[in-house]
Amino acid sequence: MSAGDGGIVADLRGLHAWLAVHCLSARTGLIERDPLGIVLYGDLRGFSTNDKKRLLEALGREAKRYPWFRSRDWNAPPFGALADQGMCADFREILAANARDEAHESLLDCVLEAVSHGEPLPELGDTLLAVVRDPSHWPVNRKHAIAAYIRASGGLPGPLLMLLEDVAAGRVADGDDELMGLLLRQLYPVNLPPARVVAYLHPTKAPDLIGNYVWFWEHDLTENTATADLPILLDKVAQDIARLRAALDRFHFSRFAGHLLKRGIEAAGATVAVERLWHWLGIGLDEHGHRRLDSQHSQQIAGWLASRPDIYQALMHYAIHHCNEQGDVHCMFRAEVRLYGAEPLPGTEDWYFAQAQLASGENLRRHLFNKGAFTLLRRKGTTPEFVEMLNRIAERYPTLQSHVQGWLVSEWEEWRRDDAQSNAEQKEEDATRIEQWRQHFRDHHAAIESGTAAPAIMHELAMIYFGRYREAAGDTPIARFQAFFGGDAGITLAALAGLRRALARQDLPSIAEVVDLHVKGHHHLIAEAGLAGAQELARDGTEVVLALPRELQERLVAFRLTHDYRSTPSWFLALVEHRPETVADVLIHYAKAMFKARKENASGIYALAYEDAYAAVAHRAALPLLSAYPLRWKRESLNQLGTLLIAAIKHSDHEKLRHLIETKLSRPSLDAAQRSHWLAAGLLLDPVRYEQPLDRYVGASQSRAFLVAGFFGSRSDWAKGFPN
Repeated sequence: MSAGDGGIVADLRGLHAWLAVHCLSARTGLIERDPLGIVLYGDLRGFSTNDKKRLLEALGREAKRYPWFRSRDWNAPPFGALADQGMCADFREILAANARDEAHESLLDCVLEAVSHGEPLPELGDTLLAVVRDPSHWPVNRKHAIAAYIRASGGLPGPLLMLLEDVAAGRVADGDDELMGLLLRQLYPVNLPPARVVAYLHPTKAPDLIGNYVWFWEHDLTENTATADLPILLDKVAQDIARLRAALDRFHFSRFAGHLLKRGIEAAGATVAVERLWHWLGIGLDEHGHRRLDSQHSQQIAGWLASRPDIYQALMHYAIHHCNEQGDVHCMFRAEVRLYGAEPLPGTEDWYFAQAQLASGENLRRHLFNKGAFTLLRRKGTTPEFVEMLNRIAERYPTLQSHVQGWLVSEWEEWRRDDAQSNAEQKEEDATRIEQWRQHFRDHHAAIESGTAAPAIMHELAMIYFGRYREAAGDTPIARFQAFFGGDAGITLAALAGLRRALARQDLPSIAEVVDLHVKGHHHLIAEAGLAGAQELARDGTEVVLALPRELQERLVAFRLTHDYRSTPSWFLALVEHRPETVADVLIHYAKAMFKARKENASGIYALAYEDAYAAVAHRAALPLLSAYPLRWKRESLNQLGTLLIAAIKHSDHEKLRHLIETKLSRPSLDAAQRSHWLAAGLLLDPVRYEQPLDRYVGASQSRAFLVAGFFGSRSDWAKGFPN
């Protein structure tokens, strides 16, 4: 069963553990060979206390040999069989030890897993809480110590509540809110009532971490709050909203506020007092009165209000009363925002007209009248009945007569006349402009046909060729030129010929000039004409482009890389297939300049990894580009690095890639995020060589684990043809 290195062959670890359970005479030796395998695949319930002690000691030696010895299998429940009364003293000794090296923390993790999944051991309660309170332990061990305490003590709440208070006050370090999140999830709502829990809501210390703290507020709180307690919770949030806005503006807490508000108002129903509901609705607004809930929750709340006219009108009446006192119509706009865009149901317009009649200010009266009129308009449309009903409103509410007249007196005919005149003038201006433009091109007919016209003119012709002017509509370049030039065949043929001949111009920019302009956010005017000329030549077959001088092909590749949008033209794919060295040389020059300028998205790199047609280009370009890749860059650039590594793994010389990986990893200035990708690439090339360095790098760091996982997780289909 032993492998060459003395360990147990992976496929035989289960058999080895079975023998350790049933072969008492060999158990001690078997424990020494593979203690972790015996825990994971054996049944320790029949082991004596002495055997369990030997097993724990052997796990300690494994941790000293390699602290990450559990990295291939983090299965925790099997460790529970180690925990019994006979092991308490040994566990306490490890829990209370002063050592903080990686080996000890790894063994401590095993003990915490055992206590978390074994029989209750209340004697260890204080020692476990001491681990939680000690920031010198691994963060993961401090979290596991909470779970272990809950299991050991049966969830005794008193010490946990004290621990929560100390965490909240900063007396116990909790750099990522994970300890508080675990405590809240354990204590709420049985031991921590809704009236107190809101005091623990604050902006997350690790905004990018979706851990226990975020999960509690976004999911557990509202799901575990009894229906009868939701109003209490909403009251507390509304009362403390000035402090909470900083937290509620964050995405996850905005979802918490939306979920809580939606569930709370549905539970309260029509029995809730208007003033109380008004204050609840404010928890989803920022300090400027703007909504901060996601669209789904806003729509659900608006729908609930709109479907209950009595509640909607009561809230509006509450708002009107306050706005009347302030004499400010903007107060009504803010009130309508607080109702999350809810609109009154058709048939409620009379209520608005009655409120408008009572309004003290003219602006507020006009606003309320218009709300009623628009509600009526949605129900009746622009019909004689709509006009008749407005006239009745004027009779019923004398103070609204002027507003009714404003709706009934139409200036449509004058508006239509002005609009028609404006449209005619615009068409005349457009026609004049287009004709002047056409004449401008005709004046340069000879230079256009020879391809020697000014770069600006050739650029404009290319824009017509590609259909980028609205006046150049059509499915083909010829159709677009004819549409633009009003069917003038002469200038159309001259333009098409000139674009081809533009490739022979003596003033074409060098690759360095094209790339330098692109890095600075500009482009050479002749570039578009060059691309149009290449496309025209390719209409006669891509072999025409393949026959061009290499210097011209290089310029065309540079034009394409700096204008990489729409579908890839056939002539460029032909160069990729038949002239990969040309494409690779230009790509290397271009991408290196982009790297140096810290530009995140260099064109052409994605295809190196994910398009088989680019294999020969990737073989030449991937390693030079990886070698030139900056050692330190913002994290958004990681995807580009990962793509280059995939391209190199698939298409480059693996020995050279190994050497480059070693060189990069030896640089102290290599940033941590990039190191994750280089190590992951090394693991693919040489698992034996890079497994331990990668494990050491990740350690107990969740953020580093996410970085490594990101290298693989976003590339589900790239490893085609690789060994599992």
